[in-house]
Amino acid sequence: MKITIIYFEPFLSLTQKREEEVTLEEGATINKMASLLARQYGEEFRKFAGHKDTYPATVFFREGETLNLARETILKNGDRIVIAMPVGGG
Repeated sequence: MKITIIYFEPFLSLTQKREEEVTLEEGATINKMASLLARQYGEEFRKFAGHKDTYPATVFFREGETLNLARETILKNGDRIVIAMPVGGG
């Protein structure tokens, strides 16, 4: 199956891509996708988004739904996944 991943900072800088399409086996989970990307983009990516114990501020969205790496959410063909870190200010 094919999914599209949309990156916001710091992932935009780490990947040098705004978005990309990846191919995963049917029934792959969000955690499997994160592990694949961590292998592709290295330690810094893995630290922020590569496994279920990832940096807690990292968020994954699918069509407005927040996904949790610890829940093993199953992805579907055509999904668009956003990976971002919320920004705070005051």
